[in-house]
Order: sequence, then C-alpha cells, then structure tokens
Amino acid sequence: MKNYFFFILTFLCLYFTFGFENTLLAQTNSKKVLEQPVTLFAQNKTLENIFSDLSKKYNVRFSYSNSRLPLQRKINIKVSNIPLKDVLNQIFEPLNDDNTQIQFRLINGQIVIQAKSNSLENNIKEAEKPQIASLPKKPLIIDKKDKTSKTASVSTKENEINGKNEIELIENNEIIDSLEKTSELLKIDSIEKRNTENQLLDSSKIAKVDSLSKEENNKKEISILSKLDSIPLQVTFVYPLGTNGSESYSKNNRVSLNILAGYNGGLNGLEIGGVTNILKKDMRGIQLSGFANIVDGKTTGFQAAGFANITKDSVSAFQSAGFINLVKSDFTGFQVAGFTNIVTKNVKGVQAAGFMNVAKESVNGVQISSFNLAKNIKGVQIGIFNKADTIKGSQIGIINIADSITGVPIGLINFIKNGYHSFEISGSEGFHTALSYNTGVNKFYQIFSAGVQFDDKTRWGLGFGLGTRFPITKNKKQRTHAGFELMAYHIHEEKWTNKLNLLSQFKFKIHHQISKEVGIFIAPTLNVMVSQIYNTENNTVGSNFAPYSFIEDTTTNSNPYNNRTTNTKVWAGGFIGISF
Repeated sequence: MKNYFFFILTFLCLYFTFGFENTLLAQTNSKKVLEQPVTLFAQNKTLENIFSDLSKKYNVRFSYSNSRLPLQRKINIKVSNIPLKDVLNQIFEPLNDDNTQIQFRLINGQIVIQAKSNSLENNIKEAEKPQIASLPKKPLIIDKKDKTSKTASVSTKENEINGKNEIELIENNEIIDSLEKTSELLKIDSIEKRNTENQLLDSSKIAKVDSLSKEENNKKEISILSKLDSIPLQVTFVYPLGTNGSESYSKNNRVSLNILAGYNGGLNGLEIGGVTNILKKDMRGIQLSGFANIVDGKTTGFQAAGFANITKDSVSAFQSAGFINLVKSDFTGFQVAGFTNIVTKNVKGVQAAGFMNVAKESVNGVQISSFNLAKNIKGVQIGIFNKADTIKGSQIGIINIADSITGVPIGLINFIKNGYHSFEISGSEGFHTALSYNTGVNKFYQIFSAGVQFDDKTRWGLGFGLGTRFPITKNKKQRTHAGFELMAYHIHEEKWTNKLNLLSQFKFKIHHQISKEVGIFIAPTLNVMVSQIYNTENNTVGSNFAPYSFIEDTTTNSNPYNNRTTNTKVWAGGFIGISF
C-alpha cells in the first residue's frame, strides 16, 4: 500500500511539474482572452507582425480581412502587464480616422477584427448613382426595419425644422440590396459605440502612457504599466485548489505556500513549494522549492531548488540548484549548480558548477567548473577545459583554448589562436639534438621537448617547461625578443630508467625573426643534474650525461628504511637553434 501511494504521489509531482504550465495557460486563454495581461515591445514593426507575435506568445487567434486592414503600417508600442483588450485599443487608436474605425470582439474563442466606415454616403455612392441623384447631399439616417420592405425613410436637418417628411424611393432592388450589404458590414449601433467609449475611458484610467522620443525615427512609443493585485498570503495545494483559486495567475503575493505545485502571478516576498513554484511574472524575494522554480519574468533575490531554477527574463540573484540553473537573458550574481549553469546572454558575477558553465555572450567575473564555455571573458576561467573567444584576464586549467587573450593562460596545453606558437630544432653540449614546441602567449607559454645524446651510450629525455618573452627592439615589427625558460627532463640511459635521473635547466634566450616563418636563437644555460642511478662501470652513483661540472656533490641518506645515495652536478652550457 505504501509503495502504491508513493507511486501515485510521484506521478502527480511529475505531471504538475512538466505538463502543468501549458495546461493552465490554455484554460486561462479560453476563459479570459481579452483580460489576460500582455507585455509587448515593438519598434517599427508592422501590424501583421504584431498580430503574429501576440498569437505565438499568448496563444491568441485573430481573424481579419487582409484587404481591409493596414497590415503593413509600422507601429511603435511598449506595454507592460496590460489587459489584451487595452493593448489592442492602443494599437488601433492611431490607425482610426474620420472615415474608418477599427473594432474587435471575441467570437468563439478568437478575436474578430473589422475596419468599419463612418460615412454611409461613400457606401451609397457605390450603388447605382442615377436612382439617388435627386437625394439631398446630407447625412442619411436609414431605418431598415424590414429587409423585405422596398422603401426607406430619410431624415435631414430640413426635415427636423419643417416636420418629418418621408421620401419614398423609387422601387429599386439593387439600391436596397446595396444598402443592406452596407449595413451588414457596418453593424454599428448606439450600444456598441457606448461600449467602445467606455473601454477607452477605462483603459485611460488603468494605463499610464509615456511618449518616448527617438532620434533615429522621431516616432512615439507607448509605455503602459499595470500592477497585479497584491495579496498578503496565499496557500495552494495544487493549482487551482488554493486561496486565490483559478485567478492566482493574476495575483502578486507577499507570502506564498504551495504544498505541491503553485501557479501565481508574481512574488514580492517569500515563496515555498513542496515540488514546483511557477510565476507568470516577476519574482522579488526568496523562492524555495523541492524540485523546480520557474519564473516567466525577472528574478531578484534568492532561489534554491532541488533540481532546477529556470528564468525566462534577466536575473539578479543568488541561485542554487541540485542540477541546473537556466537563465534565458542576462545574469548578475552568484550561480551554484550540481551539474550545469546556462545563461543565454551576459554574466556578471560567479558561475560554479560540478560539470559545466555556459555563457553564450560575455562573462565579467569567474567561471569555475570542469568545463567552462563563454564568448568573451573579463575575469578568470578555472577548470579542466576552458574555452572562450576573447579573454581579458586568465584561464587556469589543463586545456585552455581562446582566439586572443590579454593576460596569462596557465595550463598543460594552451592553444591561443592569435598567440605565440613555435617549433624549434636545436643542439647543445648535453642534447646533441633537441626538438621543442612552444605554445601560449608571449607573456607565458608552455614548452614540450625531447632530446637525445650520442656519447659512450645513447641517452634521451622527455621534458616540459615554462617560458616568457618580451621584445627588445622598438620597431613595429618587433623581430628580436629576449626571454627566460625553465625546463625539466627525465633522462633515460639507453633504456627506460625508473630511478631518479632529473635534468633541470634555466635558460636566457635571445631570438631573432629572420622572416615571417623562420627565426634563429641562442640560449646560455645553467644545468643541474640530480641522479640516483648506479654506474656499474666505475662503481659510482650518478649519470655521465654532464660533459663536465664545476660543482659536484654526492650524499647518502642515513635513514635505515630509505638508504639512498644521490649525486648532484652543476655546469654551464648553451643551446643554438632555428625556429619555425
């Protein structure tokens, strides 16, 4: 029985987490399409594109005649949290004139838009002109009570003075049919006019319109701000079973408690959810959830979720998630996730994740993870693998990749596209032949090297080192550089040598670029050889790699558990070589 109950509860949690948001939006739109709050920003957009944006974002269907609406008219509008009907009124207001009025109504779940003429005279002229040539050219008021009637009564200002006179029109079916079609298209009565006027008056009371001048287009934008209803406390088991009922999406709560899953308008305080918290608008304050926090607006404050924090607008907060933090705009603050942090725009602050950090645009701060990806970095990337296009700062990791960097990459492999790369062939008193590859930037680069000595026996070594270089000529080409390098090699005596046999080198290097592809260099070197191998030829400890030494010392460790003898030799030498 317990297992059965646990299975049901788990199924409900997953259902309300992943299927819940779309279901709610569909129910809301079907009930109150024209009342739902709308946020819209359009600059130089056509009326047709605005209809398309509203349809996609708010699941609204529009019906209209392409030939009767100015669909290519450019419109600038900026509205926030305003009922859809008021937004449409604001869009259509500048399109109305003395001859045309654009009106809309909700029919069978879709918004029907009509462009209606204010002048019947123009419509009458479309009928046969000979039959109405004798009529006075004054506004007509047509009372069509019976569609089968073949007469019409016409009232003019003269009629009002002299009394009501009826002009019986000559029987003409074509004129009457034309008038009937015109009245069907217009369908304007006094009640609809009053309703339209009341809607405009109501919208002017609840909306604040700001005209913003734009130098580039010298047009006005409309900014309408509205607030959600503020509620001090709400409690929900699962939407809509809560104190705010099915209208919870239009409420801004100060304290919100969701036993399983809650769907609310906004938060300005504290919200706690057993499974999921969903906000249609902004979150300001603290949001805690056992599984996920989903915010369709902006997030400011603190978020913590067992699985995911998802915000569709900008975030200025501390976010903590067991699996993922996802921000579909700019982020400012501190992100911590067990698996990954993803920001689709800019990051200003810190991203820390167990597996990966992603910022699709710039990062001004720090990324710490196994894998760090960003477009531009102004700060530091710390991880196993770091990648960015441009860097003003540093990369610290095993593999660092960038196009260009102003700073220092620190890692085993640094590949900077516009950095310093060089392949060298050289020889010295120790290594008769050596091959090296340098990669990084001038300020700091890595060296991978291999060398061989042909003497009484063949000795060879593999080494790794670090280097830095700087120009010593003032011309723009900067062909001559000086620098320092530190190298360490493990020397093998004819075969793989497991015992300590370490060569350390300190080089002062002068490099001159002969052409774009070829350069030459010379490098005076201080060498230190530390060895514990036993030389059977003369029964001594130490390698014969050094051609000579001006300092030599042999010490024995008196520890009975680790009795080892170490030979140290110091000598001076040098490299000469060519680079590509």
